[in-house]
Amino acid sequence: MTPNEARAILYQQFIDNWAPPDPVVPYVFENEHLDTDGLPEWVKVVVANLSREQHTLGSVGNRVFRGRGAVIAEVHVAADTGLLRLDQLCKAALDLFEAKTIQQVMLHNGTYRELPRAGR
Repeated sequence: MTPNEARAILYQQFIDNWAPPDPVVPYVFENEHLDTDGLPEWVKVVVANLSREQHTLGSVGNRVFRGRGAVIAEVHVAADTGLLRLDQLCKAALDLFEAKTIQQVMLHNGTYRELPRAGR
């Protein structure tokens, strides 16, 4: 599987299953445009390739490689509204991927950090 095939699988997982607590929260994938002016909440999803390692021995063409990457969901909420909503949205994103196998993409541990807007 190529990195782009894995990325497509993970993006589709997000598209098919993104269902945070109301209200609906728009999202955008890396290198796509979303006009965020006036949006109190939105999410940017990035699938980053980290490494690719040979997993088996063999002749050229018969070796198995395993790639590693990270799914990063940048969750944006309105300033000065506390951390509850930010936590809810981060958890909703984490639940889509943590400890799951989606087609041939194996996902392991997940984590999130709340960083309020304006660093407060």
